[in-house]
Amino acid sequence: MTTRTTLPLVLALLGLAACGREDVPATDTPASEPTQEASAGDESSATAAATPVEADCPWLTNAEATEILGAPVTVTQPAGNQAVCDVPYVSGVPGVGLVVREGGFTLDQTRSPFESMGTAETVEGLGDEASWIVQTETQRYLFVAKGDNVVQVTMSTAMPRTDLKEKGEAIARAVLTHL
Repeated sequence: MTTRTTLPLVLALLGLAACGREDVPATDTPASEPTQEASAGDESSATAAATPVEADCPWLTNAEATEILGAPVTVTQPAGNQAVCDVPYVSGVPGVGLVVREGGFTLDQTRSPFESMGTAETVEGLGDEASWIVQTETQRYLFVAKGDNVVQVTMSTAMPRTDLKEKGEAIARAVLTHL
């Protein structure tokens, strides 16, 4: 399986794991409720308002990601999954996947499914506790705990890079400022 298919697959599986969980925050307005722009009798507006769309990521701005990754990128939050954000892979720039679990999570609980995938490396000075799981030279997972929140940063590239660790940790630091 290639890196291009691995990252979306991992993100999809993580998104599915968060579905139906009460501890994953919900939106202020359920998708089935019409927005203020839709009138009670306007069925087409209510249907349009119910259609999920991608949104900006609440934990990482485009400017932060662009500065860290060294190229213009767009960070999005897939429709219907409020625990995930991603920076799609573009030539020369690592693909980045974020999973942010707010409230009631531990590092061990979040990291344990990944431990069999590679070598663990402790990271000092990042959050309350942090570690990398290095799967391959082109695929790494960073797990950072801060309080009862856990941030997972997935870094993947088509070709091996020496800066994945540095860039992943910079992304985690940026995300922690938004928690």
